[in-house]
Parts: sequence; C-alpha cells; structure tokens
Amino acid sequence: MNKKKHTIAIIPARSGSKGLKDKNILEFKGLPLFLHSYNYALKSIDKSQVIISTDSYKYREIAIENGIDVNSIFIRPASLAEDLVVDYPVALHAWIEYEKINNCEIDFLIWLRPTSPLRKKGLIEKSLNLIKSDDNISSVRAMRSVSEHPYRIWEQKNPNKQVYPLICDNNQKELANIPRQLLPKSYFFQSGEIEVVRRSTLQQGSFSGNHVCPLFIENKSPDIDTKNDFEELNYIDSNES
Repeated sequence: MNKKKHTIAIIPARSGSKGLKDKNILEFKGLPLFLHSYNYALKSIDKSQVIISTDSYKYREIAIENGIDVNSIFIRPASLAEDLVVDYPVALHAWIEYEKINNCEIDFLIWLRPTSPLRKKGLIEKSLNLIKSDDNISSVRAMRSVSEHPYRIWEQKNPNKQVYPLICDNNQKELANIPRQLLPKSYFFQSGEIEVVRRSTLQQGSFSGNHVCPLFIENKSPDIDTKNDFEELNYIDSNES
C-alpha cells in the first residue's frame, strides 16, 4: 500500500430528496448544483482526489456529460441513499472504495455538500490548516452565529401544556429576559459549506469526533432543502453579482 497520506473531497449527491425533488441537480448559474461543489474542490486539490458519491445512474450520466471522469463517480448502495441515512456511512463507503482502488491511505476527508454552493475562496485551505495545526482536532466544521439565540428558545415537553426554557442556569434566573445586548455570543449554527474529518475520527466510527473546531462563516448562504431555499439562493446571488 502507498503510505503517502492523501486528502480527498467527497460531494454527496443522492437522488431521493423529498423536500425539493432532485435538488442536487437543480440548475444554478447554468450548472447542476453538485457541479459547483466539484469545481470548487478543483481549485484546491487534484481532480483525482475529488469524488462524487451518488445512488443515481442518471446523476452519473449528468456528471459525465459535464466532463467528470467516470472513475471519479462512486455509485453507493441504495441503502445509503435513504431519507434518514446520516453522513458517516456514506463517507465510509467512499473512503473505503477510494483507498481500495488507489492502494493508498486517506489522511483527511473533505465533505462538500451540493446544497451550499455559495462558498468564499479558500475554505478548503483554511479548514486543512486548522485541522493540521492540532492533532487533537477531530474535525473542522463550517459554522455561523445563530440568528435566534438559544436563551430565547423554549421546549414543549407535553402537548398543550406549558413550555420550558431550552437552556437553564441555576445561578441566573430568567435567561430569556436578558437584554439582547447582554446575550452571550458563544453559540453557533453548523452550516453546510464544508467539513473536514480526520482519518482517525472515521476509524472510530464518527463523522465529527469529540473535538470539533469551528471554521467561522460570515456570509449568509442557505442550505438548499426547499423551493424557498432555492429562491433565496438565486436572490442572494443576483444581489451579490
């Protein structure tokens, strides 16, 4: 086996989305969504290190028609394309297939979701620099400040009954009533632009691990899941162009 360490990028593009049919191949700027993530990866790593993982032979043909090498398209089992399948088994399938085909070991896996095509330059480089800077970091994940503060989120534990604060602090009463200016700014929402996972994290059966390092994203970028999200994407793009 080639012991030289490698980095690969995976673009997960399943076909069975329910909220927005075939969202991963919707045309944005004249290209299917998944191709924007593929082209983004090519700005940072070699095309031999970029893989599209899909369950669809239709998507495979679209990729080939757009110049993607057939060897860079991995067809995953249908069982890995169901609605409730999480990222880890999909990543595991692509990771194992790549190592087997290329007789190598992967050190880092970059995850680029097709549904977040508006990425600023250099996110791959920044993420890799972060994870390489500290061996204790299990993964890097894009995040942005929350728009709705957790202190003001309430949970209904029993239908038709009272609600309770999501976050409680025995040393401070009524966190929900703290003035906006005094709300702590230490809460973040995971966004979909990029994730980078260390090999050892994957080997432990996890896609994130216990030591996640944030890569802070400032620009607003919807994660496409509904028709409204896609309309917002086009609106943001038209206003930034």
